[in-house]
Amino acid sequence: MAEKIEVTREEFNGEVAHLKELTEKYSRKWGRLRQLVANVTRWETNVANLTRTLEELKRRLPASWREYRHIRDVELPKAKERLADWTSQRETYIAEMRSELDEILAERERIARKIIKPVKNKLVAMHKRWFYKSPRGTYHNISVEGVASIIIPGTESKEDYEEELKSFLEDEMYAQEGFERLTNLEERVEGFEEKLTDRPVRPMRLEKLEWWHEVFETTQLKLDEFMRD
Repeated sequence: MAEKIEVTREEFNGEVAHLKELTEKYSRKWGRLRQLVANVTRWETNVANLTRTLEELKRRLPASWREYRHIRDVELPKAKERLADWTSQRETYIAEMRSELDEILAERERIARKIIKPVKNKLVAMHKRWFYKSPRGTYHNISVEGVASIIIPGTESKEDYEEELKSFLEDEMYAQEGFERLTNLEERVEGFEEKLTDRPVRPMRLEKLEWWHEVFETTQLKLDEFMRD
């Protein structure tokens, strides 16, 4: 099996565009080839007709001497010359088209071996995802830990948001009294997500990708129910 070749998306698209140009150029040549074939066929017919006429005149000599000599010395040589010329053009054109077809097939084979080199997402590269994990705590005999994540511009640090995330987690997990059912806690998670995403809209634009808000999200709180005392 032929070895795969890594290329960029731009290089791959360029080669595909070049192959398309070659294919279109090759397809346009068929009209000219049909004309050449028609001309060769026409002059083959002319030569055959003149040859047959010459044989008929030869049987009627000497009465048909003048016409016989004109066809033999003028018309038939001229027709054969034109036939040879058109035949030569046809063969040259066919050879040229075969060469172009070989190039197209080779180009298709080369493209089939190409694989697009993965490119690091520039948008992601300019943002960082920071995680804050709260210490494991026990509340009403339920062991609880919370994890919140946030996507921030790459120019900012985790410390800029860590206290905010910690505060959100603590407010939601420990500030309320009376957690006795896991379903109640899960309902609070939804409110936590809404609260965390309630941020001022700040438009950001990178190349063709547009982000019209900052993304704040939390993972599902991990809950382990221990046996109650």
